[in-house]
Amino acid sequence: MTDLEKRVEELNIRINIKPGGNTKPCEWDTPIDQVLGYRVILRRVLSRNGNRRKEKRITTDFFTGLRVKEFGAADVLACLLSDAYSALESKSFENWCEVNTYDIRSRRSKRIHDKCWYIADRLENFLGRKLMDELSRLEH
Repeated sequence: MTDLEKRVEELNIRINIKPGGNTKPCEWDTPIDQVLGYRVILRRVLSRNGNRRKEKRITTDFFTGLRVKEFGAADVLACLLSDAYSALESKSFENWCEVNTYDIRSRRSKRIHDKCWYIADRLENFLGRKLMDELSRLEH
């Protein structure tokens, strides 16, 4: 079990997986017939008060190669954190393109960059920035 998997377990982050998801991965170069798509919901229980519980959730489409048959909350979280921090650690769109080897003149590059910022914003709402920072440093 990786450090990230252990911490996800401690935080009681649960996953709900449904086959399908978006029929086209976000801007991937991989042909659609070579990936499997899922709709994934990550849930984090914050507190319980009798029969009521307060939780946060994040829903996303998640794609794997054809050979990947199982994945868990830590796997999805690792991918989302990677996307989020690719944007958070870049100083600008131009810097992000340089670091991630995207064409600065491409609309596709801009869409991917904007999606990474969107993921960062949603993850911050789900986890909080302090926990995001902690989890991003854990081995997976």
